[in-house]
Amino acid sequence: MESDAQVAKSYEIDLRDLAIAILGSWYWIIGTLLLSVSLCLVYLWLVTPVYEARFRAAPAAASNFAVFNHFNDFQISPEDAYRALGNRLTSFQNFEAFIEERGDELSFDSEESLIELFQKRFTIEGLVADRTGSMTMSIKYRYPEGENGDELLNSYIAETSSTVWSRLHARFAAYNQAQLMRLDINLNLEQAALRTEREEEIFEVERAITVARNLNIQTPTMPYQLDGEQRGSQIIYSNVGNLPKYFMGYETLESERDALISSLDKGLSNQDVRDNQQSIDARQQISDSISEDESSKNGLDDFIVTERVVDVIEYAFPGERTVSPNKPLILALSIVIGSIFGLVIALMSVLFKNMKRRDLQE
Repeated sequence: MESDAQVAKSYEIDLRDLAIAILGSWYWIIGTLLLSVSLCLVYLWLVTPVYEARFRAAPAAASNFAVFNHFNDFQISPEDAYRALGNRLTSFQNFEAFIEERGDELSFDSEESLIELFQKRFTIEGLVADRTGSMTMSIKYRYPEGENGDELLNSYIAETSSTVWSRLHARFAAYNQAQLMRLDINLNLEQAALRTEREEEIFEVERAITVARNLNIQTPTMPYQLDGEQRGSQIIYSNVGNLPKYFMGYETLESERDALISSLDKGLSNQDVRDNQQSIDARQQISDSISEDESSKNGLDDFIVTERVVDVIEYAFPGERTVSPNKPLILALSIVIGSIFGLVIALMSVLFKNMKRRDLQE
């Protein structure tokens, strides 16, 4: 029987001999490497390349929204429009409506549902300010070869920008309409107060007419012109300031009353009425001007529509390099994996041969 030293020696591995043996099985390494690289090339040939289109923008200049900011009580800032656009772009319902509206113009080669496509292909960043306080919106859209992803992204942003601008206009119009209603109510209240004053004046004239008729004062009369019976009738009046109205005579007072009644609703004006009317005219004129401007700009180019809402840094353009699959990385991994598997197989082959040789020696 073999001694313990001989048994132990039989299990020792000579690294030099092992390396030589592995090199002798080079065909396993080369074969496995070629197989791995071949499978990699077949995969890269079968898989559809994916490209990436990117759109970048910053908040627009404040002058873009000056049309809405004529009054101190209403303000639309560039940041408001910027965030409104970003929030709508991240909305699946907004994307779904865009696809439904342009379904005949767009086609997708993917069998994914629309919501999965939206979640996987779109990446939106920069909706909040960074540490320096600046904001830059970055929208990335990944699409397979054969689709016009850059055109879709630019159209989607332009369509959404148009919707955002319309919403901003609607917000201004609603607020302006509310202010017009408030001013109109104030105007009516002021005119109603003036009308009430005139009605009170008519009431005073009517009362003076009644007194004048009772005293038979037909025409303007001074107190000393009254006859003896009237002078003894205990007519009381103040001799300080003007005489009571009934001394004008009922004929004169009736003429004054008729004139007041005929002009009861005419010329109801004071400083408050004029201020309210001026504010109403200004707001209405600005509202009409904005509406006419919007009507004249219908059908604007997509780029111009987008640039009304945000300051475009970079429009989406066709991708020149694929983002998936990463061919250099996949090829490198196939070489590494093929080499490792080749070495493993070569090592197993050497060990199998050694075990077989040992069995024959025994």
